[in-house]
Amino acid sequence: MWHATAPFAVKTQHLNDTCAACDPAARRRRVRQDYESRHAELMELYMVAKRMGDGDAMMRVELLVMENSMTTMEQNFKISMPYQEEDVMWWEMD
Repeated sequence: MWHATAPFAVKTQHLNDTCAACDPAARRRRVRQDYESRHAELMELYMVAKRMGDGDAMMRVELLVMENSMTTMEQNFKISMPYQEEDVMWWEMD
């Protein structure tokens, strides 16, 4: 890929060496999708409980909403932590 900069053009390269299972942005999107899906389910349950006037069920769902939020924050924290791996072993080059 070439980026034009005045008056020179600089060629940049990158390694496309990641996959959706380990790419942080893809993992965050998946966590967000899971959160939003679960949140929508819980809001539906909450609205049903509210229509029925079931305060106990509403409270249980509120706890599940908080648990969903905490789980999401924990997953995002794990994604943002730098990946630590054993030292890379290179073959000897003469």
